[in-house]
Amino acid sequence: MKLECYVLSAGDIDIRPASNRREWMDATPDRYAYRCLPLSIANAHGWVICCGGGFRVEWNGGSDPRDVQVSLAGDGEVKVEGHFGSGIVTISIPAMFRTEADYNLWVSGPPNSFKDGIHPLSAVVETDWMPYSFTMNWKITRPNHPIGFEKGEPFCFLFPVKRGLVEQVEPALRDLDEDAESKRQFKYAGRLRKFLSDVKQIKKDATPDPKAERALRFQRWYMQGTLPDGTGAFEGHQKSLEIKPFTDLRNRETRAQP
Repeated sequence: MKLECYVLSAGDIDIRPASNRREWMDATPDRYAYRCLPLSIANAHGWVICCGGGFRVEWNGGSDPRDVQVSLAGDGEVKVEGHFGSGIVTISIPAMFRTEADYNLWVSGPPNSFKDGIHPLSAVVETDWMPYSFTMNWKITRPNHPIGFEKGEPFCFLFPVKRGLVEQVEPALRDLDEDAESKRQFKYAGRLRKFLSDVKQIKKDATPDPKAERALRFQRWYMQGTLPDGTGAFEGHQKSLEIKPFTDLRNRETRAQP
């Protein structure tokens, strides 16, 4: 499917495939956070828009839009304001997006990424018809606390979602006993996960083999897309995403005209 980004004539936009990397994940012992494949996939599940320039914001706790103070770093172009009041910071996006028919854009902050004192607001936007841009909004959660965004820092994360799909879902509760094979795999996985603690309890004085202990602690079933008993693998399993960058199809001669 197509996802088109129409850049406004007065500016440019820094938009790129999202990275699965996070500084806090890099800082975990042995970078163990990356062993959670669903976490890494979510990190990279779309595109990020990055700040065209650095800025600082601070909120005094009031409800008026002027209660959010904004100072620009002067190292690029970015439009930031306390447009809605109540500590909400609004960052303009210098572009209009167009999705194919019946597709929205999920718009939020970079997933599994944190900033002290401020939190991104999420939105679902009908970009298959709207002829104007949208903004990215963050809610300051700590008054009188300066918060900085650097030039090139991702502030917006987006990906397409099928409109109406969630409403077509027919959720149901069932007993695990109804699915004998899934129950067998579930119990098999539970026994393997409990095996390491049982061995340690039995052999309290034994020196554990680090490699064996690591293998038991991180079975990697989901990472490899395999069933716990090793009888099969899921053919469509994804270990990573290859998100395409935006191809620049703009008329450079037109852009160069004053």
